[in-house]
Amino acid sequence: MKIYRELYVSEELKNKKDDVIEKLMENKIQWDIHLIVLPGDKNRQLEIINSIFLAYDIFSKEDLLIVGIAKGKSQALELTREIVSYIYSETGQVDICQFILSRQERKC
Repeated sequence: MKIYRELYVSEELKNKKDDVIEKLMENKIQWDIHLIVLPGDKNRQLEIINSIFLAYDIFSKEDLLIVGIAKGKSQALELTREIVSYIYSETGQVDICQFILSRQERKC
């Protein structure tokens, strides 16, 4: 599991960002924290998952790149919309994978 160097954070978590990340890395359950992730599979689309799923073997943690963190699903949806809108305004495209990974120095 890696954290995107330009991590997107919902407004409500801006002052708690470091605490949230620390707990994620320690696999501590945070009930209402939702993650916007770029999984390592071929799908290469952003996904929203509740952080409690990291406590289970549902996802391959090594392949997850956490792009954003939000409190609650509605804030995660809004943050995802903001990410896609920003990428489109910067590039004129919605190649999310290429945009994010070029800044993270990984390949799609």
